[in-house]
Amino acid sequence: NRPAVLNRQIETFGKLGYDVHIFSNHPQVGLLEENKQYIKEIVFNNLSDEEANSYCARSWNNIFIKAFKDGTEECVFVQDDTWCRPEIGQLIEENKDKFDLIWGPAGDTFFYMKKKVLAEIETRVMKKKG
Repeated sequence: NRPAVLNRQIETFGKLGYDVHIFSNHPQVGLLEENKQYIKEIVFNNLSDEEANSYCARSWNNIFIKAFKDGTEECVFVQDDTWCRPEIGQLIEENKDKFDLIWGPAGDTFFYMKKKVLAEIETRVMKKKG
C-alpha cells in the first residue's frame, strides 16, 4: 500500500483523460481528494491478508478479465510502484495502432493491452486442446 505513489499514477493518467480503476490487494486505499474525480471504481481483493504483498503480480490475469468485463476494448495497467513520465500518454497514442500489447518497463509493472489480445490467447489455447 503506497498512497503517495498510487496518487501520482492516478494524477498522471487521470489528467491524460483515462478512467482510473483501482484493483487493490489492501483494504485501505489512500486517495487524495483532488484525485477522486478520476476514479471510476475500486475493486478490493478481499481474500488477501492486510499485511500481504506481491499478490497483484500473481493475479494479473484476473485483473485483465475484470477490466475488460464491461465492454472496454483497451486498457492501461500499471502497478502503483511504477513511475511513468507524463509523456506516457503520447507514447501510448503514437503506438497503440501499431501494437495490441505494449509491455514494460521491466517485468510485469506496465501494460497497454487491447481486449483482442486475450481473445487471441484463448483461440490459441483452444486450438492446442482441440
